[in-house]
Amino acid sequence: AKYQSELQQYTSEVQAETVEYQNKIQKQQALSKEADKYYNWAKQEISTYIQNNSKMIAATMASRSQSAQA
Repeated sequence: AKYQSELQQYTSEVQAETVEYQNKIQKQQALSKEADKYYNWAKQEISTYIQNNSKMIAATMASRSQSAQA
C-alpha cells in the first residue's frame, strides 16, 4: 500500500511537470511565431526602402567611394 501511494504521488508530480512543460512550449511557440512576424515585417520594410531609394543609395555609395579614393 505504501509503495502504491508513493507511486501515485510520483505519477502526479510527473504529470504536473509535464503539463507545465507543455504550457512553456506553447508559450515559446507563440512567441516564436510573433517574432517571425516582426522579423518578416522588418525585412519587407527594408526591401521596400531599398527599392524606393535605390538611386539615392547608389549615388551616396558612389560619392563615398570617390571621396575615399581622393
